[in-house]
Amino acid sequence: MFKHYKLLLLFLFSISIFSQKPDNKKIKITGKIFEKGTTLPLEYATVVFQDVKNTEKLSGGVTDINGNFSFEVSTGNYNVRFEYISFKTVEIKAKTYNTDTDFGTIYLEVDIAQLQGVEVVAERSTVEIKLDKRVYNVGKDMIVKGGTVSDVLDNVPSVTVDAEGNVALRGNENVRILIDGKPSGLAGINIADALKLLPADAVEKVEVITNPSARYDAEGGGGIINIILRKGKAQGLNGSFVASIGAPETYGISGSLNYRSEKFNLFSNTGYNYRTTLGNSLTDSEYLGSNVDPQSIFIDERRTNERLNKGYNTNFGIELFIDKSTSWTNSLTIRNGRGENPDNVFFYNFDTNRNATFTRNRLNDERSSDLTFEYATNFTKNFKKDDHKLTVDMFFSENRERENSIIYDQIIDNPNTLFIERSLNPENQNRNLFQADYVLPIGKESRFEAGYRGSFQKNLTDFQIDSLDITGNWIRNDIYSNLLEYKENINALYVQYGSKFNKFSYFLGLRFEDSDIEVNSISTNDYNTKKYNNFSQLQH
Repeated sequence: MFKHYKLLLLFLFSISIFSQKPDNKKIKITGKIFEKGTTLPLEYATVVFQDVKNTEKLSGGVTDINGNFSFEVSTGNYNVRFEYISFKTVEIKAKTYNTDTDFGTIYLEVDIAQLQGVEVVAERSTVEIKLDKRVYNVGKDMIVKGGTVSDVLDNVPSVTVDAEGNVALRGNENVRILIDGKPSGLAGINIADALKLLPADAVEKVEVITNPSARYDAEGGGGIINIILRKGKAQGLNGSFVASIGAPETYGISGSLNYRSEKFNLFSNTGYNYRTTLGNSLTDSEYLGSNVDPQSIFIDERRTNERLNKGYNTNFGIELFIDKSTSWTNSLTIRNGRGENPDNVFFYNFDTNRNATFTRNRLNDERSSDLTFEYATNFTKNFKKDDHKLTVDMFFSENRERENSIIYDQIIDNPNTLFIERSLNPENQNRNLFQADYVLPIGKESRFEAGYRGSFQKNLTDFQIDSLDITGNWIRNDIYSNLLEYKENINALYVQYGSKFNKFSYFLGLRFEDSDIEVNSISTNDYNTKKYNNFSQLQH
């Protein structure tokens, strides 16, 4: 009998324990949140689980950069909300969740009524993924105040700019730089220094084309970077002004002014930049072999630089609105830059036992100047369908660059060893461009393109080396001097079709190019002409 009582008490005790244990089972909640009508994910959208019985009890999570969310909640009866600022909330009321739940893709719609009461300032950095390129709209987070276009590019993903101003795309420096879709004179000669003349505030967006289609010339194996300059969008008079100062000695000032009406848009961007770059290096070398000077077995090299770049850039123009779908834009750009790069090197020479023998000093005092004039005109006709348009561009530029150096070389405390020479390197470039492009969208994710492009360029470089003789006269060294002329005339026609399926996109294109290139060494009477034409089939 006592045994039966013990079993009964044990059974009741067990029921009591299990009845007091709460149901704390956790379940996993997953899904995605996208903008309705597009394929754009909404980052930092919120998912809220609100307990039906205890409305103050909340749990949930936020979406990542791809719009995904994943978190755990206790099983129970919840009101669920999917929320994002300025978008309509999607709500699921009073539903019980006992197992892992995947909501799939939730689409949120822009709340137009809410946006009508909000003043939106167009200062943002968003990425648009298109069929053949990525477009980075430049906002305050990508602009270095008081900086230059080089600073903006260094903030663009996959683009790097080194200390010398050289631009690389995914580590490849064979990159073509375009300004407003055209091969600007800025991108012709000494691109690294020229980019430092454009103020950062002048950039509206940067297009990165890693796999150029048939629309583009066969240049830039590493890809194409197209820098789109700002033109005022707001009605009336507006503008901005930025001044900066930094260390090492750096000054910058830039301003933009714009006046827009229903009939026309006047725009202007101007900037001045003064920048110094300090640097030094050391190299210790040991020379081996039977022909080595015994006084120069070891050479310790000490180099110092103090580079200076200064100059201004100004751009002004007018955009005429012929009607609601047609515009004609004309602009003039002037760039002027000057640079100094004194390179001072001491060579400390030692014999086999590391005894000092002599010290040689070499000073290369380099000075440069750059002047560019550009005129561009654009006609754009937009049709009723989005992105259905015809554009016609003409572009004319002239660039004059001068890079001169005087070199002093001597052994310290031995004036008789002084050797002085100079290098003169004037370069003139003229470039004309004629281009017409027609774009026809087909459905939502496909388009057809066709166009013509004529590029006509002439470069003249007169490189000269002179030595100073004992009478104080400069004597030309014909061995290293040369007058070189380069002419390039290219006519091209292209057609292409592109489409997109989910995350997969492709372009099929056909391009015909007729090229006439002359490379003439006038100093040596060596003239070379290459003419060729061919079809190229492109797909990616």
